Amino acid sequence: MTKIHFINSTQLYIAQNAEVSLKLAGNTAQVTFTAGKNRKCPIKNLSKNEFVDLSTGKVKKRRHSENRFQSPKSVRKSIN
Repeated sequence: MTKIHFINSTQLYIAQNAEVSLKLAGNTAQVTFTAGKNRKCPIKNLSKNEFVDLSTGKVKKRRHSENRFQSPKSVRKSIN
């Protein structure tokens, strides 16, 4: 379960080069910030079931889930 943290705005520091996104919902604000974007993909798809990890050069097999609820991250993104 995701924990919600309430932070006083005077305690928050965001760097000048950070990319910031803000979502407003009523009296709630969600701030997400990162130092930058990842411009390179670390994997290359070979087929539906295999891919290459470009950092190591190893060929790996994909793990497919039976249904969406096996991936809580996917469900959390849909709810948000």
